[in-house]
Amino acid sequence: MPRTPCRYGAYCWCVDATSSIPFLVRLFHGTSSENASGIERVGLQPSKKGHIGPGFYFTTQEHAQAIARYRGHGQHTYLLEVEVDLGNLKNKKAEEDDQDGRWRQKYDACTTIHPRWVDPQGHPVVDKPFRE
Repeated sequence: MPRTPCRYGAYCWCVDATSSIPFLVRLFHGTSSENASGIERVGLQPSKKGHIGPGFYFTTQEHAQAIARYRGHGQHTYLLEVEVDLGNLKNKKAEEDDQDGRWRQKYDACTTIHPRWVDPQGHPVVDKPFRE
């Protein structure tokens, strides 16, 4: 769960906000100016879907910047820097399908490898698989 502004983190995670076991890491969330305005107004909201189910998604500064450039159509990059309490962590294999977030039954947070990400025209957003 995002707790306080902080510095650079090493991986991308989907976090369940009910975690009570402290395991803190520093991570980034990249987004568009429109979404950044919403985050400023009402706070960061969990996604309704994603590679490892609904939740909050974070990654390294490098990958968050690439995602922000894509979301902002190359014009603006907005990064949210957070300290995340991971609690009991699930290391999911990339080939395991879990878009429903079933990992939450036993874990507070989950990490996996996101496949190479391309836009609808086939241009790379993140040119290689990355930790999520």
